[in-house]
Amino acid sequence: MKAVERKEDKQQSISDADVNASKLVDSSDGLAPTCQEIEIRAYSIHLAHGSNHGNDFDDWLQAERELTEERSLGSKTPRKI
Repeated sequence: MKAVERKEDKQQSISDADVNASKLVDSSDGLAPTCQEIEIRAYSIHLAHGSNHGNDFDDWLQAERELTEERSLGSKTPRKI
């Protein structure tokens, strides 16, 4: 019986994590960039930096930061890299 309870607890924890994760990617406020927008900007940054490998995470974070800043300032024009 305890094994069943543990399994249910794990399922509940996973469900809670799914709900919390979906809140992180919710861009319904209009300010948060979508994953596709970040991906496109990150790729542009990657190319601008000479396509050097190993900087994908930094490029992603930079792209996310730039897009968020642009939206919070009300700018619709993309920044030049």
